[in-house]
Amino acid sequence: MIAAPGAAWGFLAAAFVAATARRAGMLTAGGAVAATAVGGAVFGFGGWAMAAPLLFFFVSGSLLARVGRAVKDRRLDHADSRGRRALQVLANGAAAALAAVAYRLSPGPGWLAALGGALAAAAADTWATEAGVLARRAVLVTTWTPVPPGRSGAVSVLGTIAGVTGSVLTAAVFAGAAALFGPAAAASPGMLVAAAGGGVIGMAFDSILGATVQERFWCPACRTGTEKRVHRCGAPPRRGAGRRAG
Repeated sequence: MIAAPGAAWGFLAAAFVAATARRAGMLTAGGAVAATAVGGAVFGFGGWAMAAPLLFFFVSGSLLARVGRAVKDRRLDHADSRGRRALQVLANGAAAALAAVAYRLSPGPGWLAALGGALAAAAADTWATEAGVLARRAVLVTTWTPVPPGRSGAVSVLGTIAGVTGSVLTAAVFAGAAALFGPAAAASPGMLVAAAGGGVIGMAFDSILGATVQERFWCPACRTGTEKRVHRCGAPPRRGAGRRAG
């Protein structure tokens, strides 16, 4: 097993990757800071085996975000053409960062499974979201009623297939990197299944939260639903469903 590079080197490497991604337009300034924090924790405390699937998730998700950009900008309430923001990075990577730190403090298969599952879930959710927005049809996961693709809590065949694929591939990268760099426990078939399964479960749970908790508004000017407090037309929408954020 090759030892983890240490926190200092981990954060330095993460900062370099984040700066490169920022110059390529994949991250905003805040997103780059958040990516440095998340990547530094995973790489510095989790080691090479954890850094590889994190990098795979980030690069693949950023590339998928560019596919069908015009359609996504039209269907969504916002455009992330400036790159992923800090909250997006933290939402996808904070759990993996915490699991990496916990694994360093108390090594064990449980934390390995949690870390692999967190990375797979982040990839599954991102892949499902980026592909699902482009789907022709979508339904709300809690009621199975038709909803516009891209709405929080919406699921589609295209998005589900993409999400499962992202979870399995990320888990495979996790196991493959562990086979090369260690720890050996992360390279076992059981760990691969646990990570991939955890990713799919995490994706489903995120969809349920999106359908039940995400705050929704109604824009009377455009006569359409939105998840933004100020619609793209500039009109202040009325609050509809979900829990108030903050």
